[in-house]
Amino acid sequence: MTLGADIPDAILKRILNDFGLGNLNIDEKYDEKNSGLSGGQKQRINLARGILNNDKILLLDEVTSSLDKKSVQIIEEAIIKYDKTVIFVTHNVTSFMSNNVDHIYSLT
Repeated sequence: MTLGADIPDAILKRILNDFGLGNLNIDEKYDEKNSGLSGGQKQRINLARGILNNDKILLLDEVTSSLDKKSVQIIEEAIIKYDKTVIFVTHNVTSFMSNNVDHIYSLT
């Protein structure tokens, strides 16, 4: 899950919990084919990895387009908890994002 990075368990658990993945076993290896994870869970793991990697900028292109409303809410709430510059490309700006971001640019 950490892609070989040495992340303290407490930090890993907190971030996974923020992304609605607190029920995952952090000691288990998950691979793309045999993970038993849903598409939404895989997507949230990848976003959590962006936080864990201390990336200063996250470029998220249609990251919530195929997710249910609850998963979208979990992702949006988790992303704004961290001090990151996030470029969020989407066709669907939610009211939560409208109320919690610094700038929205509309391309027409």
